[in-house]
Amino acid sequence: MNLSACPECGHVFNRNERAVLRHREILRLWEVVKNANAVLQEHGLLPLAVCDDGAVGLARLAPLALLYLDGSDDPLEAEAQYRAATFAPGAVVVIDDANSYNGREYGKADRLYPLLQECGASVTIHDTERPANQEPYRMLVAVLP
Repeated sequence: MNLSACPECGHVFNRNERAVLRHREILRLWEVVKNANAVLQEHGLLPLAVCDDGAVGLARLAPLALLYLDGSDDPLEAEAQYRAATFAPGAVVVIDDANSYNGREYGKADRLYPLLQECGASVTIHDTERPANQEPYRMLVAVLP
């Protein structure tokens, strides 16, 4: 069997290149978190930056006044993160990349757009940037009741 080890932590992998790439991405994210916490501390702030599954992390937070979703293009993941959060009255939910993508009219916001309307939120779509010769990128903004 062809084994390789992570040069940073020594974790040994089999031939599964996906696992190796995912592990490298996790190490990169942890480095970003470490650097973010160092900057927070330098400015006298608590080092509270974390790397976590979005839905898991959001479920641990106090009611949010603002939720900005800008991660995976998967509408199921965006919905899971939204559902995991608790919201203060009048909270604002912003979903980036709510443009037509992969056959979905609202991209990652495809499942949340109707759900937000059904819960009585004021929902609007805004162009954010317009790359040359492409449809504009859009953002969904919802104000919850």
